Amino acid sequence: MRRDLLRHVMKQVKESQRPRVVFTELPAMKTDEDGFPIVPSYRLIGESPKVVNVVCWCRYCLKWHYHGALDGEPGSANGHRVAHCLNRESPYLTSQNGGYILEEVGTITSEDMKEYEREAKHQARLDNKCLAVIYHSNPKTGRRARVHTYQQFDKLLERLHRMQASGRFMERYAVSYVPRGATRPGLRRETPIPATEFLALVEKADQ
Repeated sequence: MRRDLLRHVMKQVKESQRPRVVFTELPAMKTDEDGFPIVPSYRLIGESPKVVNVVCWCRYCLKWHYHGALDGEPGSANGHRVAHCLNRESPYLTSQNGGYILEEVGTITSEDMKEYEREAKHQARLDNKCLAVIYHSNPKTGRRARVHTYQQFDKLLERLHRMQASGRFMERYAVSYVPRGATRPGLRRETPIPATEFLALVEKADQ
């Protein structure tokens, strides 16, 4: 019994530490005249001389994406590329102008890539931190009970959307939200408000 509880707790800890990206919090990117985002790319050095690759950091997947270069000349990989995003919600995949424009800005090594990825994922966890609570009100007694507590904003949002899609009685739920990172400071609500109202505020902020 105690071992099962420990496994459950460890699973929750790992889930809470998984870095996610809240897209609307990211600053706007530079785009070309056709509306395609311009993404800085780096020529990967120190690898096999038979393979010429450039890499670009994807701020939506929190991963490096690899693209082939025509030759070893700097800038030979510049131009429009199809997005390699694993995150199916990435704007690089879902926007009307799919993909992005690579713009080579320098060189990079595998070790530099690993270090950048560690720092970026750590920062994403810090930015996404919060203390959010979902409450449920008993329709008979009117008493409010704490149902779920979240320390990551995106996990809170996922839960609320699942509840809404399942057809639950959303009017019985309320949300309090206190940001502890850079994510959504304007949504701060220390006093619980109806869950539907909170989702409406999120949607309004996304517009």
